[in-house]
Amino acid sequence: MSARANPQAKAVAAAARRPVDFDSAFRARLRDLLVWRRDVRHFRRDPLPGGALEALIELACLAPSVGLSQPWRFVIVESGAVRAAIRQNFATCNADALAAQSHERAALYARLKLAEAPDGAYDFIMVDAFSSDTIPIHLLTREAMEIYLAKLAPHGMVVMHVSNRHLELSSVVAGIAQANGLKTRTNPGATDDEHESDAAYKFTSTIVIAARVDEDFGVLGEPGDFAWPVVSARPGQRVWTDDYSNIVGAILRHMRD
Repeated sequence: MSARANPQAKAVAAAARRPVDFDSAFRARLRDLLVWRRDVRHFRRDPLPGGALEALIELACLAPSVGLSQPWRFVIVESGAVRAAIRQNFATCNADALAAQSHERAALYARLKLAEAPDGAYDFIMVDAFSSDTIPIHLLTREAMEIYLAKLAPHGMVVMHVSNRHLELSSVVAGIAQANGLKTRTNPGATDDEHESDAAYKFTSTIVIAARVDEDFGVLGEPGDFAWPVVSARPGQRVWTDDYSNIVGAILRHMRD
């Protein structure tokens, strides 16, 4: 069903047009609010308190519009089946939009849209984008891992393929995982089994897995032939974030290893 602003919204809008003397304290707090503001991509699922929806619509109607035309319409979807159909349509449109992105923008777009997926929806999240000479750093940060964790179902795993001929990235994954309270392990990298060959461009794969607790690794976390060793962030190594990364350090670690 649709809901338009009730008559109180017009009274609120009229009051908003009256001159107001905003003191210095108010202006300072307003600046703090503008600096703090964030794009909201995580939403609570519990029901709103009584009257909250109406109050929010009233406030939304105060948004600027050309000639105060207020061309918007608010739609409240109460049917679970309809909500599911809307989400499926949304996912289809996202997939079409992702396919239309250039190679350089595809990974950035994918992270943005993963943030909008339902929390706890995935048992297994695979990130495989780090094998070329250039890597999408925004998929390898503390904030990115925070998104992966939010979308991960209980007992799920995040798997990151970080094979690279020039960069050591396993410890980076360990750092961003540990910053989010996760445990990490990496594949043993048995070169004899993989028959590495520089001439044929065949190299050992490097895979890091992250989970909430050791039990979630299954056989890979149990003593035995299939166990993957624990990998940790290196002492003194700074965690990569959306605002910080260190490619030179990753190159030097690769050369030392």
